[in-house]
Amino acid sequence: MSFNTKTNVEIESKINNMLAKMSVREKIGQTVMIEPCFLYEKLQREKHNFSSMTDPRFLHIMYEQYNIGLLLYGGVSRIGNDSAFDWATYIKTSNEYSKLL
Repeated sequence: MSFNTKTNVEIESKINNMLAKMSVREKIGQTVMIEPCFLYEKLQREKHNFSSMTDPRFLHIMYEQYNIGLLLYGGVSRIGNDSAFDWATYIKTSNEYSKLL
């Protein structure tokens, strides 16, 4: 069985085109998985004064400056009072921001 179907070749071509357009920094950012609270806390110590992890300025730095492509929530990050609503709002806000990029 061959995997070199027309669809697979088209997908590989699109992937290769996207990778060719990306900088090394962007490629590295796409392979890094972070727990966002650590970056948030680091930046807060540097006096960025974000209102929360949903602050558009924080999202901008996380996605644009650090080119982060994957977020991990492993029990360390706290969003608001950690209610399902707060988490849903954070994920929605983050996803909406990343779609603007």
